[in-house]
Amino acid sequence: MKKFFFCAVFLLMLSAANDVSAQSSVDHSRYHCIYKYTRSCEEAGQSQPHDLYLMLQVGHNVTSCMDYALYQLDSVNHAPTSTNEEREQKWRAYLQNADFFDPVVQRPIGGDMTVYDQLAVEQYRYNEPLSALMWEMGEATDSIAGYLCQEAFCDYGGHRWRVMFAPEIAVDAGPWKLCGLPGMVMRAEAADKSHVFELISLQQSSAGIYQPETKSTIATARDEFVKNKNIYEQNPDAFMSQLSMEAIREVTVIEGQMLINGVHFRKSPFRCAALER
Repeated sequence: MKKFFFCAVFLLMLSAANDVSAQSSVDHSRYHCIYKYTRSCEEAGQSQPHDLYLMLQVGHNVTSCMDYALYQLDSVNHAPTSTNEEREQKWRAYLQNADFFDPVVQRPIGGDMTVYDQLAVEQYRYNEPLSALMWEMGEATDSIAGYLCQEAFCDYGGHRWRVMFAPEIAVDAGPWKLCGLPGMVMRAEAADKSHVFELISLQQSSAGIYQPETKSTIATARDEFVKNKNIYEQNPDAFMSQLSMEAIREVTVIEGQMLINGVHFRKSPFRCAALER
C-alpha cells in the first residue's frame, strides 16, 4: 500500500516534471562548475563546518547556479531518454536531502540577477542589479586548478568577500551571486570564514540551461525577502506558527517528507550563519 501511494503521488509529480521538460532551454552550457560550499553552523552548542555542493552552469548567454541535487533532478527530468525509474530515483534523493541550498541564481552574462528562492511554503523570485556588487581589485595572485588567479574584494550582504578569479576563463560568472568580474570566480570566502565557496570541478559541457520559474512563483523585493528568510531560518517553527490556515492550500506527505503547496518543506538540521543580510 505504501509503495502504491508513493507511485501514485510520483506519477502526479512526474506529470508536472513533464510540463517543465516541455519548456525550451534558455541557453546551452559551455562549462559545468561544481563548488563546495562550506558554512559555519551551530551543532550541539559548538560551531561546526558543514558542506553543500552547487552546480554553476555557464552558457553562451546565461549563467545558472543551484544546489547540485536540484541540478541532477532537473537534468533527468529534461533528458528525453530518461526513464520513470531514473526520475523516481532522483526525486527520492531530492526529497531525502534535508540540508539544501535553496536559491537558484540565473542571469544573462553581463546582466542583472534573477533569484528564485524558497521561504517556508512558497516559492519567490526577485531581481537584483549587478551593481549591488562593487568590486575592488587586490594585489595577491594564486594558482587554482592550474589557472592563474587574481584577488578581488567587495562588501555585500553584510560580509566582506575576498575572491580569487581566473582572467583566463573570460566569463563574469561565479558561485551564488558572486559574479561580475573579468574572469570566473574560483574561490570566495567571507572575511570571518563563515562562508567559503571553492571550485572542485570544471568541465566543458553542452547541456541545456532551463528557466526555473513556475506559475506559482511570487514576485517580491530582495531586502524584504532576505529579512524574512533570516527570521525563518533562525526559528522555523515560530515562523510557521504565524501563518494563516489560508496560506496552506495543499499538503502531501511522501515517505515522511512533506510538500506544502507543492513546495518541499524542509528545516535545516543545523542553525547556520546567515549568508546575507
